[in-house]
Amino acid sequence: MKLYAIGRVECWDADTDSFRDEGILTVSYSQGTFEHIRIIVLGSIAGTGTGVMLDTNGNVWFYNPENAVDRYIRETNPRQAAIILKVGSTMSKRTPWDVVEIFEDAKIVFDPESESSEEES
Repeated sequence: MKLYAIGRVECWDADTDSFRDEGILTVSYSQGTFEHIRIIVLGSIAGTGTGVMLDTNGNVWFYNPENAVDRYIRETNPRQAAIILKVGSTMSKRTPWDVVEIFEDAKIVFDPESESSEEES
C-alpha cells in the first residue's frame, strides 16, 4: 500500500477537490457521545478514494469521503473513519497495517480559512 501524498482526495465536486487541507473530524461513540478531532489531509491510498489523515495527537486515520472519484479500500464504507496507527507506534514496508478503531458515519467539516489562505498564496 502506498500513500499518494498530495494533500487531498480526488472527489466529484466540479473543478476543486473539497476533501483537502485542515478540518474537524467528528466521530460518535456509544450512547450519543461525540468527539471532535482536528485533522489534516495527507493524501490518499494510491489507486483508491480512501483518504489518509493525521490528527493533532499524531494518530494516522483512514477516511472514505462520500464523493471520492475512486473506490475505497476493500471492505470499507462511505463516511467510515478508522485509526490505523496510534501515536508512538511505528510502521515499515513489512509491517502489516491493522485497524485500531473504526467509526461509522463519521463527518468532516473543513476550515474555510485554510482553503482561502491557500488560494491567496
